[in-house]
Amino acid sequence: MKPLRDNALVPGSMVSLCRGIQEQIDQARCSLIDLLELSGPNRRAGDGPTQPPQVFLRRDGGQYATGNYVGQFEFHCGDGRVDRVTIGARGPGYRGPGEEGLRDAQGRFLLRSMLEGARAVPRDILEEETGREPEDGYSQLLAARLAAQLDHAWRKGRLRFYRGSPQRDGRVRGRLDISREIRQGAGLRDGRMAYEVREFTGGNDYNRLFLQACLSAERQHPSLMLHMRKRLPGYGAALQALQNTAWRRIDTGALLDRTRKKITNPIYRDYETLRVISQAFLRRQGNVSRSEDSGAPFVTGIFLDISQLWERFLLEKVHPPSPKLHYQAEARILDGNLRVFPDFYY
Repeated sequence: MKPLRDNALVPGSMVSLCRGIQEQIDQARCSLIDLLELSGPNRRAGDGPTQPPQVFLRRDGGQYATGNYVGQFEFHCGDGRVDRVTIGARGPGYRGPGEEGLRDAQGRFLLRSMLEGARAVPRDILEEETGREPEDGYSQLLAARLAAQLDHAWRKGRLRFYRGSPQRDGRVRGRLDISREIRQGAGLRDGRMAYEVREFTGGNDYNRLFLQACLSAERQHPSLMLHMRKRLPGYGAALQALQNTAWRRIDTGALLDRTRKKITNPIYRDYETLRVISQAFLRRQGNVSRSEDSGAPFVTGIFLDISQLWERFLLEKVHPPSPKLHYQAEARILDGNLRVFPDFYY
C-alpha cells in the first residue's frame, strides 16, 4: 500500500480504512505513542495534543484528507486481520506530474532534517538513502523512544511492587497460611509451618516487560541502541540492572497479557508511559498481534505532530536560546489586557 502524505487528500480506495481508524481514535479505542513526548530539551508538560489527534479529517468539499501528523497506524479488525497505514512527510511543493518521487525524497529529507535539528532523535535513526521509503524508520523511532523513556523513568528509582511468596519451613517469617498448611502438612507435626512472605521487589512482570522490549530493540536495531547507550548512560545502567535479575521463562504473549493493567501509582507515572511503549514495540514485531478481548476493532500506532516538530526546529536553529523565548504558550500584551497565543513570543 502506497504511503500517504501529511495534509494531502486520501485516495478513494483508502477512504474507508482511514475513516475507520479515525472513528476508533475518537472513541478512545486506541493505543497511540507520541514520538515527540519527553524528547528534546524544550519539552514541557503542556505540550502535545490534549484531544484525540485528528489524523484524518473531512474538508469543506467533503473530501477526506490527512492532518498534521506523520506516522504509522494499524487497524486491528475483529477477524484478526491488521491493516497498516503509513503517513510520510510531503515535500516543499508540488512540481508537476511525474515528479512525485522527487517530492517524496524531499519530504523524507525535510523530516530527517527537522528531527535532527530539533534534537528530538539521534542523527542516525532515519535512513540516509533518500531514493526509497524508509519502511523501518518508525520502528527505529519507537526503539529510540523506548530507550529514552526507560532512562527518564529509571532516574526516579526502580519500579517495585509488593509480592507474596509462599514458604513452608521451620523459620516463620511472615503471615501464617492455615489453609495451605492443612493441605500440605496433612496434620503432621514435622516442625514446619506454611506462611507467606511479602517483599518489596523489582522482580515483577512489568520490569520483565521493559527488559524484553529493550532486548528485542537491541537485536533489531543494534547500531541505534548502541548509540542510545552512549547518549543515555541511565539507559545502559537500567538495562544492566534488569539483566542481573533472575527471571523465569515466560512467553511474550503471556507477558503482554499479565502487564495489561495500568500502573496507577503516581510515583511511577513515567513507568506507565514506558509500559505502553514496551507493549507497542513488542506487538510490532509480528509474533504478537491481536485486538481487544471483545473482538471489536482497535487501533495502535506511533506518530508525531509535524507542526510541533517544525516549531521546535525553528526554536533550535533560527532563534537564539533564551529563557525569555516561548512558543505555543499564552502571552499577555498591552499591559495584560489582551491574551494571545503566538507561535513565538519574545
